[in-house]
Parts: sequence; structure tokens; C-alpha cells
Amino acid sequence: MSFHFLDHTGDVGFTAEAPTLAELIVEAIAAFTAIVTEPEKLGDDEVRKLTVTAESPDLLLHGVLEELLYRFEVGGFLPRSARVVAEQRGSEWHAEIEAAGERRDATRHPIKVLVKAITYHALSVEQVDGLWRAKVIFDI
Repeated sequence: MSFHFLDHTGDVGFTAEAPTLAELIVEAIAAFTAIVTEPEKLGDDEVRKLTVTAESPDLLLHGVLEELLYRFEVGGFLPRSARVVAEQRGSEWHAEIEAAGERRDATRHPIKVLVKAITYHALSVEQVDGLWRAKVIFDI
């Protein structure tokens, strides 16, 4: 696990680091699920494919997390694991994600924290000393 939860007044967040942007997104997806429920109780029989495009790496990560939050709110889907391809194409950043998980079952997947939104407050994604680092705050 390369993500760490942050103490934040009234909200919850995490920092993460990874050698590549794709692996950073995988860590962010894992952090999202761990904030919402207990990931080890999730199955991985359902696969969801997501494509996100943005103008910068931080907006790309924000877009990925927003898409996951949307899929959770609308269909109850939570990812247990993910495979990600992330790259810059010209002036845009692209992420192709295959998220494996399942729909939340209230009897097996207790809600730890109900995330209302992915905020832009303190959002950062940067490459430092060969590592990609992120900071994300969720509105709860």
C-alpha cells in the first residue's frame, strides 16, 4: 500500500506515491475504496471499463475518482483492483481503466465513510525525484 490517509478537518483525504502515473491512479482507486468500505470483503467478478481524458495529470486523477464515485452512487459498484494505462497524447492526458469489483451488498460491505464529492481543494499530482505523488481530499 503506497497511500496514506490524511487527517483533515471535516473531510478525509489521502496521499499516494508510485513510480508511474498509471500506478499512482491504481493507488488512488485503492484509497477511494478503502475510505468507503473494507476492500478485502469485495469480490472481483464484475469488470468496469473507464476512459478519462483531462488537460493535466491532477485533473485526470480527479476525473477518474469522480467517475468511480458516480458509478458507486448510481450502481453501487466498488472496485477491488484495477489495471490502468495512463499517458500523455499531445496536450491531453488519457487513462484507460479496467476496474474489477462488485456492487455493494449492505450486509457484506459496511460503509465506513460516505464520500459526497472529490474536491479540488489541495488537489495535487506531481512528479518528484522519479516518483509520481498525489494528494486528494474528499468531501464527506
